[in-house]
Amino acid sequence: MLQKRGLSEFLLKYPRVAPIAAFVLAMLATLLVANSAEQANRVEQRLATTERISALGHDIERRAAATQAYLVAGAALFGSGIEVDQPTFDRFAAALQNDKGNQGIVALGWSVRLPAAGLAAFERSARAAGLPQNRTWPRAPNPSATVDAVSYIAPLDATNRLALGYDMRSEPARRAAMDRAALTGQAAVTGLIQLAGDGTAPSRSGFVIFLPVYGNAVSSTARGEIKGYIYAVLWADDFIRASVLHQSAGPLDIEIYDAAETSPQLLYRLGQPILNEQAIARKIAVADHRWIIKSSTPPISALSRISMLILLAGLIVAALLLFIVRLAIQQALFDRQQLRVRQEQDSIRATLTRELNHRVKNTLANVLSILSLSRRKAHDLDSFVATFDGRVRALSATHNLLMHTSWGPASIVEVIQTEMAPYFESDRRKIVLDGPDAVVAPNDALSLGLLVHELVTNAAKYGALSTAAGTLSLTWSITSAQQIVFDWRELGGPVPAQDRHRGFGSDLIEKVISRELRSDIKLEFPPSGAHCTFAVPIRSVTAFALREP
Repeated sequence: MLQKRGLSEFLLKYPRVAPIAAFVLAMLATLLVANSAEQANRVEQRLATTERISALGHDIERRAAATQAYLVAGAALFGSGIEVDQPTFDRFAAALQNDKGNQGIVALGWSVRLPAAGLAAFERSARAAGLPQNRTWPRAPNPSATVDAVSYIAPLDATNRLALGYDMRSEPARRAAMDRAALTGQAAVTGLIQLAGDGTAPSRSGFVIFLPVYGNAVSSTARGEIKGYIYAVLWADDFIRASVLHQSAGPLDIEIYDAAETSPQLLYRLGQPILNEQAIARKIAVADHRWIIKSSTPPISALSRISMLILLAGLIVAALLLFIVRLAIQQALFDRQQLRVRQEQDSIRATLTRELNHRVKNTLANVLSILSLSRRKAHDLDSFVATFDGRVRALSATHNLLMHTSWGPASIVEVIQTEMAPYFESDRRKIVLDGPDAVVAPNDALSLGLLVHELVTNAAKYGALSTAAGTLSLTWSITSAQQIVFDWRELGGPVPAQDRHRGFGSDLIEKVISRELRSDIKLEFPPSGAHCTFAVPIRSVTAFALREP
């Protein structure tokens, strides 16, 4: 009653001011709500733009890292003591050229480090190899200088052929990147440089990623004399455009700079120039350089006249009530969202616990199978411990590999190399691995790793790897969309005994691994050496889903 009386007294005391005050309050509330909506829209668009350029930056970093990974693989190969010749380089380059995810790569090359005094011999060797145009240029002015002459390049088209014999150290930007790479032992990238064409088209902007190759290893802790450099040449616009197209979700103005936001450092531009007051920037790492990605939110169009009239008519009548209700609804929505997030987190935590329990049970089942077979075949405690320890370590090595892929599909090349790594260190030339890379399911990767471990251990004890003259080859091919067929052959080792007794390895292969791979494993011991053929299934890759309770 007192409140109503006070309101009545106010209206009676100020008959003119009260309607105006109500109107002004309604207009202020309307403007506040409209302004809040506009600000939220701007914030949302800015967040969306930030997410898009972050995704673009991650994609550029990922593709640059993939290129560096190829270079690291090449450096490891060329620095392993083998002779870097044309066939070796071509086999390595083919892997990168076949990867369709590496758009923008103009060339993959190898430049050998030579003293200036040895240039004549280098040119004679190049001509003898069928490359008469391979000459070293420009000539080093100092006879005692060191040059890095391009020896091999792929693809060997008309444009790239012109680069054969070019001294990489003759150009300041390339020389600076090579010196940084030599200092750190890591990949280094040039700034923006002009890459000459073949004369039929103008030069284009690009950059080069260098990685040093040492005589004994590629390592920041054990580096020898530099043997040369493996490098990748990339068109800047093609390389970046591939990521832009991959992340495209509507029109967006983009500028990408190398190190500094200046015109000479501009790598790529899409759309209109970006004003600094509207810019959203993110820094990314490409080798040892920092690139800057800039973008801006698109302009927001003004409200139409009809929208403003509707807002005016509706908000004058119920602006205050709508404003309060809206705040209450927003608070309720926020509280409900928080509760849903907590419930989802609890559900995910429980599901992950069940998933971990399932993985542990499977692993323990494999260990128990190995334990049971080892106990039955062991002659004494020492042989039991040695056998059991080797198989469990093989299982552990493949587990570690699968952990790096978040227990997803694993590369068969990585699985095989992981299990055979100790034998590569002793004499890599005695082992031949040949076959295309593919991915297999985690459980199949475990079984494959255990099988390879068993075969190579047997070869080291009794077969081809136990003698200096023996050789071992493991080849595989994808025979269909459902399986990969492997062929294991040992030659030059001791003649297998024809009355040999069945051991733990045979039982493990035939009773455990064969069942897990759902494949008949044919293991024979002819006089020439052990021979094993088997198949690994290729299972369909599906989206990850947590195991239901």
